[in-house]
Amino acid sequence: MLRRRCALTVIGSLVALLVPIAAASAASTPGPRLDLPQDQSLLFALQSSSGTLIPTKAAHGRFVLTLRGVPSQLLWFTDSPARSAGAISTRNFVRRWGLLGFGGLPPDAVIRLRRGPQNANALAVKLRTPRYNAAKHTLTVHVRALRKVDSDLARLGRRLARRLPRRFGNASLFIEGGGAPKPGLGSSGAACPSVGELDTYPASVTPQGYLAAAGQTVSISNYVVLTSALDFRFGGSPSSGELGIPAVAAPAGFSDQLCNDGVYPSQSTGEYSGGGQCAAGALNLQATWFQPSGWVPADGRMLNAGLAPALYKAIGTSFGGNGQTFAVPNLSAPPGLTWDICVNGTGWTTQSSPGCTVSELTPFASPDLPADYLPASGRVAPIASYPALYSLIGTDFGGNGISNFQLPNVAGPAGGVQYGICWSGTWPGD
Repeated sequence: MLRRRCALTVIGSLVALLVPIAAASAASTPGPRLDLPQDQSLLFALQSSSGTLIPTKAAHGRFVLTLRGVPSQLLWFTDSPARSAGAISTRNFVRRWGLLGFGGLPPDAVIRLRRGPQNANALAVKLRTPRYNAAKHTLTVHVRALRKVDSDLARLGRRLARRLPRRFGNASLFIEGGGAPKPGLGSSGAACPSVGELDTYPASVTPQGYLAAAGQTVSISNYVVLTSALDFRFGGSPSSGELGIPAVAAPAGFSDQLCNDGVYPSQSTGEYSGGGQCAAGALNLQATWFQPSGWVPADGRMLNAGLAPALYKAIGTSFGGNGQTFAVPNLSAPPGLTWDICVNGTGWTTQSSPGCTVSELTPFASPDLPADYLPASGRVAPIASYPALYSLIGTDFGGNGISNFQLPNVAGPAGGVQYGICWSGTWPGD
């Protein structure tokens, strides 16, 4: 029996996300990886362009399932204790089968056909250890058919079938998490916090977990989570199998990067809802089609100081207000993007910081900066005091490279907004 339940709204939205993918012969690059939440009930979803389910001679009800056109990543999702979703490398998912808790307890799953005969489009099975061929984009696994399933996953099909056609087209495999991920899964090293946000890094730095925001197109099958966040607002289409990425002009010496390998952002239900993972007063360009929780558009709106104390402490009435209310800055963004400000985030002082990624350039609507940031004002800094930052930017912006280096000099996007560059925090990876 399937042991865990996940909200049908989550399942429904992710089923809609599983768009048809290219044939197995199509070019595919390794997809992004993502740390899995600890101590949470997870479901995994893997799509394929076609497959076969061949009975074995060993025993009745046992089959060899082969999925073709399998992408380089699969989805995970959960609604307990909070709704979230992300992606993990298919290769790593298979390699870490035992660490996921599947080694001693084979997981239950549902094979769901996008198109299938009435009452024969979804089959519940128990999975043995799969084999994944990244070069051929195939996944093969021995399965045992289950007569019934006590889970909301049963509703993914019109009705659970006793068998499926031996050959079928587009299909999704929904796998129930076998238990909390065990220590040893390791970190992906992803630097970005929220899928669909744009962050700015020196052009010489390639942060892990990001895509360059250069106006290119990417394969939907490799970036299914990002596709959900962007929803073809910058080009591409489900029929083409391509997703358009925004093109953003960054300050000289920098490039804007689009977060791909991060936490799927929760949608805001109000101006002060959710959040907590950002630094109050920080500004970001957002490419999502919805408003991420914890952020509000930087469009000059007035907020209640009592309901947003961390942001009010950071920016005060610099942009207007009487102390009971206060205004956020009013910034113009490129088409399709919005400037957002962290409203319900982490407070900070010049002696404390909520954390950042070394060399990241972040605008703040504040005269001060968190402790882990230096003003991007062009001043010369001693190498000995900031060795991590120097190792990433060197003398790209000036300095003698022996005892000192120069910080970038970047004007804020509006009056009262200044850029800071992170000098102490998480390493961006490469």
